[in-house]
Amino acid sequence: MASDATVMPQWLVFYQALRGGIISGRINSSHQLALLELKQQLNLELTPAQEQEVINFLIAEGLIKRHQNQIMVTPLPARSRRDTGFIEDYRRANRQPTIQTLRLEVLPIQQIPEAAQHYIVNGTDELWIRHYHVQLIDGLPYALADSYIPHRLFNSLVPVLRHSSTDLFRLMGDVGYPPTIKEERLYIDMPTLAEREALQMLDLMRVQVMRLECQVWSDATLVEVCLLCDRADLYEFNYRVELHV
Repeated sequence: MASDATVMPQWLVFYQALRGGIISGRINSSHQLALLELKQQLNLELTPAQEQEVINFLIAEGLIKRHQNQIMVTPLPARSRRDTGFIEDYRRANRQPTIQTLRLEVLPIQQIPEAAQHYIVNGTDELWIRHYHVQLIDGLPYALADSYIPHRLFNSLVPVLRHSSTDLFRLMGDVGYPPTIKEERLYIDMPTLAEREALQMLDLMRVQVMRLECQVWSDATLVEVCLLCDRADLYEFNYRVELHV
């Protein structure tokens, strides 16, 4: 059987080996990328243009970056378990989660985007608090969150949401509505230009986003509808689903 090196172009062999080493952690973030050593191990002879093509692909995927004329591996991201609120989720992983508020306002239900209105079946709540914000980990934007919570239940939270470092789910529990159930619909999409700017993805042209339409309940009470735009290269989604046959 022919080897991969004889079947594939040499630049593609190099790309796959380099990409696989970065993702697996064998090539880690604490050392300068040893391109020459890896090429020698694979017995590859690449032109400068072929090598640059590989580098450009990996930069566009967010796996490596240039720093002071050196090519460095991007540190592996924190991975979310998604079984608690954003702040507490990453704090327990010893990371530094922060929130940057882009817009905080109270809206009538008619002004809520249709994608969020679709999940609001309780017509008794005419006013909703919108908190549109960037979620950052260690200073790096991970996600855009467009969150809607009933004003009737959480009007006391309006003054603290803009600058709060307390998890939203904990704030909800403090006023008597601890979240108990979360349901999410997710799909992959290309980010808009505005989303690329907010998530610092202007140079990551191969990186897509994961869109999530989330509903959160406190027992039988709907307490949040959130439209999330997550960088797909920074998140890992794990679900357990009961199957009925």
